[in-house]
Amino acid sequence: MGRGLQFYSLIAAVMCSAVLISCGRSDDDAAEPDPYVKELPPITNKPINVPTSKNCPAGTKLSYTNFGAAFLSTYCTSCHNSELTGSSRVGAPEGSDFETYKLAAVFLAQIKAKAGAGKTAMPPSGQVPADERKLLDEWIDCGAPEGEGID
Repeated sequence: MGRGLQFYSLIAAVMCSAVLISCGRSDDDAAEPDPYVKELPPITNKPINVPTSKNCPAGTKLSYTNFGAAFLSTYCTSCHNSELTGSSRVGAPEGSDFETYKLAAVFLAQIKAKAGAGKTAMPPSGQVPADERKLLDEWIDCGAPEGEGID
């Protein structure tokens, strides 16, 4: 074996040793936190974009489970539904879908603005009783909780 080849063999052996030694360490041993891991916010049942407003009446029990799901299903999802495309959406923009809490939560401010108390823009038929529109406002004003008893 020539001297050049011996030198490269020695370098390769040293590099392999360094790799093997470092394989025994874990990221848990690092002094600094991993910059790629982000702290997640606490889990709540309220959509991030709908804060509780001063209009929320004390003691309300409205939730997606006992009100929002039925309201959206009755008045909205015949057009705002992810399974519908093209003209079957009757003008509802693609992506504005309300058949689940997570899908509707993104649009709650817009839903209130178009279908809440005193509004008639949605649904186009306008056939929502005034008392149900008031309940929609109340649910959204109270942070639009998903389930009962969860804050």
